[in-house]
Amino acid sequence: MKRLSVMTAMVLGVSILTSEAMFAAPLAVHTPVHAMFSRDKLVKFNLHNGTDAPIKVKAGDMDVTLPPGKDVPMKLPVGAKIVVEEASTHYTEGSVVTVVSSELSDSTIKLN
Repeated sequence: MKRLSVMTAMVLGVSILTSEAMFAAPLAVHTPVHAMFSRDKLVKFNLHNGTDAPIKVKAGDMDVTLPPGKDVPMKLPVGAKIVVEEASTHYTEGSVVTVVSSELSDSTIKLN
């Protein structure tokens, strides 16, 4: 009987300590400082109008007209959309040209 009481007390003590250790806060949480003070990453790329007519697009918050046969440099944050503003023979109004991602860095998007 004494053995049963001792075993019960040991199991009860271990279970109490285990539950506290399981829900305890970690000892060291490393928060990167650059994550608190960084700005949105801007991606630099070019848009090239390969058609024979100008194309009006909305790039982020800016309205941009792409002249035919020319490159237009862009600098937009990751996640910004480039949307066609006015319908043309090649594009319908409101169609999404691209969503800016880090893979577009230093590249040229050609609109045909």
